[in-house]
Amino acid sequence: MSLSKISHFDRTKINEKTLANMVAMSLQKKHENDSSVIKRIDQNIDVSSNIIYKWYRAEKSPKSMHLLKLAATYPLILKGILEMIGRDDIWQLCIAENIPEKMYGKLYKNGVKNPIYRVKNEPVNSIAESKKTLKLNNHQI
Repeated sequence: MSLSKISHFDRTKINEKTLANMVAMSLQKKHENDSSVIKRIDQNIDVSSNIIYKWYRAEKSPKSMHLLKLAATYPLILKGILEMIGRDDIWQLCIAENIPEKMYGKLYKNGVKNPIYRVKNEPVNSIAESKKTLKLNNHQI
């Protein structure tokens, strides 16, 4: 296919500031009722809280890998990216094909974003393995 037949979007409208504004608005909309927004986003994508604060205030736009993680974790950001490049028609296909979850699976291969914040799904009264309990104190057990 020749380059003249490919529909191009206006790249002059897409810059660091417009990307930063889109990310900030998406994060603010998603976390509008949360009290500790920066910590919540940090738990979701595991990035420095200083960087997240700058994204949230639209002072800085995310770099490529962080943008991919944000798009996988926050579908509003993926939708915003598609709108910015003039392909918001693809959004319905992304939802139908579960694209954000597939992106998430590829970016977070182990399925857990922050294992330190996760609790195992074990009943409270379960019997723990003896090798594991030897390393734990009474509070941890």
